[in-house]
Amino acid sequence: MPLCAFFKKKAIFANNKINDTSYLMTTLAKPTPIWQTDRFWLIIYFLVTLFVSAKEMFFEQQPSGMVKVGNNNFTIFYQSFHHLWEGKTLYGFYEAEYQNRYNYSPFFAVVMLPFSLLPYTLSGLLWNVLNGLFFFSGLRRLHIDQNKRVFLYWFLIFEAYTSLINFQTNPSLTSLAIWTVVFLERGQLLWGTCLLMLGVWIKLIGIVMGIFWLMHPKKIQFALYCVAWSVVFFLLPLLFVSFEQLLFLYREWYIWLTKHTEYHGGTLGVFNAHAFFKRALGLDIREGLYVVGAGVAVLGAIAVQRKRLDFTFKMLMLANMLIFMVIFSPGAESPTYIIALTGVAIWYIYSAPSAWHIGLAVFAFILTGLSQSDLFPAYLREHYTKPYSLKALPCLLVWIVSVVQMYRYKGGRFEG
Repeated sequence: MPLCAFFKKKAIFANNKINDTSYLMTTLAKPTPIWQTDRFWLIIYFLVTLFVSAKEMFFEQQPSGMVKVGNNNFTIFYQSFHHLWEGKTLYGFYEAEYQNRYNYSPFFAVVMLPFSLLPYTLSGLLWNVLNGLFFFSGLRRLHIDQNKRVFLYWFLIFEAYTSLINFQTNPSLTSLAIWTVVFLERGQLLWGTCLLMLGVWIKLIGIVMGIFWLMHPKKIQFALYCVAWSVVFFLLPLLFVSFEQLLFLYREWYIWLTKHTEYHGGTLGVFNAHAFFKRALGLDIREGLYVVGAGVAVLGAIAVQRKRLDFTFKMLMLANMLIFMVIFSPGAESPTYIIALTGVAIWYIYSAPSAWHIGLAVFAFILTGLSQSDLFPAYLREHYTKPYSLKALPCLLVWIVSVVQMYRYKGGRFEG
């Protein structure tokens, strides 16, 4: 190589290096807008949760019960461990303490132990703030870029408010489902199955997450861990009650769940696929048939795609299951939809961008995310969305689309 050519090449290299370094420094110096940071949204979710919790615990008047100001749902949770400790049934009417009845497992009463030892108001604030922050932690752990995560935070904030104001477990159940998949994908089977079964023993609808057993390479170990954790959670109340009392409580739980499902199936407060088809379309098909048919459709997709069960497919399955456990649940109420709407958001993020997908996401945000809030016209809510169970419709459509996408999956993003 001629000497002049050599020095010319070195000069070009040096110039490019300087330009690259300058570009890198410019990029690094460019600040990220604060509203696009996780820290900003963590503060937002914390403040929203704190506001909702304080509003209920300090200002919500109770018509009857043990407290004049507070939240009825949390009072039920708060008293559950006290009833367990005192050897009472968890599933009776305690009109002097709260309205309605306890719907959760005996195990959940043990979960409430640390909260039951604190003063009522402080306990309620702590319970709901932790509920909201745990939900945020699940969203934070999804394997997506920052812009999509910000979309997720924004898309779900209003439905999170609706759920948190009821002090229910639904935000935490959503996070448990997400964390289950996170741990399973990390290869941490012990903790993945622990969180899966924890969700099941808190609220039975979490059992649909067991479908990830079919997509895991270590199926025997997966099943053994699930059995082991179930035994632990089943027997944990023995620290406080006799074995005979524990069996009695589980029998009571089963009986009450059966009655509770039958009672809520005909109320306007239920929003699921069965209620939508019955009220809006006049199709009174047995509720169990919807569940069986939907389950067969999803299992068929796994069978068809058994060689393409990659990470993206599993994320669509996660979205599908989050929607499934709500729209096919007999007692799906409005606060439960934080689970389903999170599924819609995950589906949208992992699907190929298209006008059809954007339209469905916007439809879900408005009709599912806002229809039960004060941001939605009261006339439409009372005369259309509530009587016809329309809150379930966008999630049902997204669920159907996601099933079709799973059958058509070729690897990469989901089309359709």
